[in-house]
Amino acid sequence: MLEDGYARFYDSSFSNRSDFADAEQQAQLLSIGLWDFDETTQSTTTRGESDDVPPPPPDGDYDCSDFGTQAQAQQALDQTAGDPHRLDGNGDSEACESLP
Repeated sequence: MLEDGYARFYDSSFSNRSDFADAEQQAQLLSIGLWDFDETTQSTTTRGESDDVPPPPPDGDYDCSDFGTQAQAQQALDQTAGDPHRLDGNGDSEACESLP
C-alpha cells in the first residue's frame, strides 16, 4: 500500500521502519496514489461561503435545512453510501436541489 501511495507511514519502532519510510517517500516523489494531489484543482468559494460540510445535527440525521448551499448537501450525499439522510428526494443523484 505504501509503494502504491495508498497508505501513510507513521514513525514508530519496528524492524522494517526504513523500508516503509523509503516506500512512502518514493510514492511521494512519483506523485502516485494519495500523493497525486494538485491544489489548483480544488474549488474556491466566493463571498466568504464555504463548501465544507457542516457537522451533523445532534440527532445525527441531516436534512436540507442543515446546509447553506446545494454544494454542501451534495458533498454530504457523495460522502456516504446510498442516501441515509434522504437528501436526494427524487433519486436523480442531486442533493437538496432547492438550495442555492
